[in-house]
Amino acid sequence: MPLEIEEGSDPKDWTEAEWRKKVEKEKYNLVNADIPGAKLRGANLREANLMRANLTGADLSQVDLRGSDLMGAQLIDTNLTEANLIGVRMNQALFTDANLTRANLSGSRLCETVLKRAILVEADISKGVLTKADFSNADLTGAKFIKSDLTGVNFRGALLEKVNMTQCIIIRADFREAEIQQCDLTDSNLDQSDLSVADLEGANFTRANLNYCNFIGAELKGVNFTQAKLTNADLTDADFQGAILKDTDLRGANLDQVKNFTQEQLGCALIDNKTKLPSHLRST
Repeated sequence: MPLEIEEGSDPKDWTEAEWRKKVEKEKYNLVNADIPGAKLRGANLREANLMRANLTGADLSQVDLRGSDLMGAQLIDTNLTEANLIGVRMNQALFTDANLTRANLSGSRLCETVLKRAILVEADISKGVLTKADFSNADLTGAKFIKSDLTGVNFRGALLEKVNMTQCIIIRADFREAEIQQCDLTDSNLDQSDLSVADLEGANFTRANLNYCNFIGAELKGVNFTQAKLTNADLTDADFQGAILKDTDLRGANLDQVKNFTQEQLGCALIDNKTKLPSHLRST
């Protein structure tokens, strides 16, 4: 429903107080509302119905949107800094170029949501359902995804430094060319994910499931693979300098042309006759 506008009134001239008053009053019935550029800093939009609303370029910083419905909404280039989005439904919404720095999205649903080039520095997206979301080229530095479902998510080219992805489901995700330094993926399931040409320096994959993953050309310096499962993983041309492989399962893995892979590292790992070793090493 369009926002009610009095005759002779121009939303472009509204103050923040006027914007908050009008939108808060009608927040339960704003389906398809066309309010780009809305000035709603700090507004109470809890349990609002904003399905398919156009909030492009709006200021929603520090807004309380807990329990709201933003399914299919357009929030392109929108400011959501420190917004409270706990439990919000945002499936198929567009957050391209949006700023969600330190926003709280825990427990939210972002299935097939587009967050290309969005800024989510130190955002909390724990316990969320984000299947097939698109975070390509987004900045997620220091964000938290603890216990989230990230099946089929696109993280290609994203900045994921110091991100907490512990105990997540990340099956068939795309991490190609991503910056994943010092990311914690302890106890997560990344089965069949693509991490080719990604920079994973210092990442923690302790007890992670990395079966059938693609690590071709990846930077694995100092990565902790303790008790991780990399059966049938493709590690061709990856750099293992200083990587920890204590009790790592490399059965059936392809280690052809790997760099800085030592006999000592090999001796700590589990291999079988299907493991393809680099020519300079021998199995023990």
